[in-house]
Amino acid sequence: MFARTRPADENGTGIAVFLVPADTAGVQVANKDAKMGQEGAWTADVHFNEVRVPNSALVGGSEDVGYKAAMISLARGRVHIAALSVGQAQRALDESVTYAATATQGGNRSGTSSSYRP
Repeated sequence: MFARTRPADENGTGIAVFLVPADTAGVQVANKDAKMGQEGAWTADVHFNEVRVPNSALVGGSEDVGYKAAMISLARGRVHIAALSVGQAQRALDESVTYAATATQGGNRSGTSSSYRP
């Protein structure tokens, strides 16, 4: 979980990251989000009600590690989404070429109709 623990100042952002187990008292995880694709990367709303976490849950030993961790995570996510998009585009191209090579119209393969005269 990312949380602002103090106002940003010259010493840092004041955004911390904590590891909070889903079975912690007061944590409620909603149903898995329905997605088109990326079934392995499930997401859900998480609600916190009077949740207390120990100091040991602070990642990196500093309140100011959170912002940097969030930016690194987002940057890696962007690369992941780009790779997924390239894969989908390649699949669409491959499927289109296969279809065009085998499609028929009026008993003839596409583009080979003898009745067509420009």
